[in-house]
Amino acid sequence: MTSPLLTIASIGVTPQPINAFIVSDTEPTFRDNGGDLIQGDRWFDGAIGVESIYVDERWIPTSSSLSK
Repeated sequence: MTSPLLTIASIGVTPQPINAFIVSDTEPTFRDNGGDLIQGDRWFDGAIGVESIYVDERWIPTSSSLSK
């Protein structure tokens, strides 16, 4: 007897990139594993104690408490 069920489509999940958290005293240009930086990566600058987010190919500080 033939099965009455027929698969006509399957739903999958598109892989989502995983953001990296980088701790460095110098501005990173690559991830720790050598990969490219992606939108949303985070960097903590231990020298000045500031966290930044990688947006539009540049680092944006998350704190407004930077000395000017």
